[in-house]
Parts: sequence; C-alpha cells; structure tokens
Amino acid sequence: MIENNFVKIDVLAKAFHRTDRRIRQLVKENILPRAAKKGLYDYWDSHHAFVKYLDKLISGSGNLSLTEERTRLTKAQADKVEYEIKILHREYVKASDVKDAAFNTARKVRDALLNIPDRTSAIYASENDEHKIQQMQLKEINQVLKELNDA
Repeated sequence: MIENNFVKIDVLAKAFHRTDRRIRQLVKENILPRAAKKGLYDYWDSHHAFVKYLDKLISGSGNLSLTEERTRLTKAQADKVEYEIKILHREYVKASDVKDAAFNTARKVRDALLNIPDRTSAIYASENDEHKIQQMQLKEINQVLKELNDA
C-alpha cells in the first residue's frame, strides 16, 4: 500500500519481484535509495533507480551483462555435461582408483623381486661360473617381469 509515495520494504520487494533481503542488498550497494523515513522507502525514487539498474545490467554496464552471465552459465553447463559423458565412457577414472592400482602393482613388483633370492640362492651357491650366475639372474628377473606383464 502506497501512502504519500512511501512504502515498506516488503511492498518494494513484491513490486520488483525480489526478496526483502535482495532489496536490502541493493540499498546497501547504493543501487536503491536508502529509507527516506524510518523503515519507509520512496516508491517512485526506488522504482526509477531499479529500472536504471536493470537497464545497466542489460546493456552490460554493470559488473556483468545479462548476456555475459548467460554465456558463462551455458559454458559451465556444457562443460559439466561433457565431463559426465567422459565419465560414462570411462575416459576419466577416480584418482583413488589410480592410486590403488599403482600401489597394488608396486607391491606385486616388490614381492616378486624379493622372492628371487629365496628361489635361486641354493642354485647360485653351487655354481662357480660368474657368467653363468649372471645369466641365471637375468633369466629370473626376466621371468618375474614377464609374469608381472601377463598379470
């Protein structure tokens, strides 16, 4: 209800299709004029200021124009959809899955290499030819690597 052109904040909010809180923010940002009387705002001054604010937004004179905001939103939505498609096609994997796989592979390599001395120490102890020992070691290492590759 407008009395002598002065209204409460809830009337401005309804008239501008905004919340009371948003009207307070616009006043704080000096977009809308402050209350002329205690808790009462000049309706027509506020109306003119709000229309001027909307014009600036549409023309791009504000922080971001409406077109720039829509462009930014559309790009963000497209990026999100692209990301979700890549997840569905398994082009992306969780970092935790990669860490787990790397840990398990490293553990298998470690275990396989540590088992070589247990399997070969008796054979090496009975051998006197250094060249033959080296060949046996290379054979064992290659066998371990082949087993790891096949796994």
